[in-house]
Amino acid sequence: MLTHAQQGCWSEISRIEAQRQVLIKECFNAPIPLSATATVRNNIKLLMQLDRDVMKLCEEKRNLVAADLNSHRHSRNACQSYQQCG
Repeated sequence: MLTHAQQGCWSEISRIEAQRQVLIKECFNAPIPLSATATVRNNIKLLMQLDRDVMKLCEEKRNLVAADLNSHRHSRNACQSYQQCG
């Protein structure tokens, strides 16, 4: 997911996230064997860090889109004002 976020493939992230939710639920349907506890804990920590990285990229993209929309809104308002002057 992080690679897709870095590449801006947002629809792919949505698809993968849906799959990931199903897999996570399956992983925790049964008790985790004691022998796997450390591995599971480390994997969860890794996933949480990756999630933070993806969320940061999503937030940056959201801010860029918001700024772009705001710019278009200002341009539209300027055009409308100009048309009213003529």
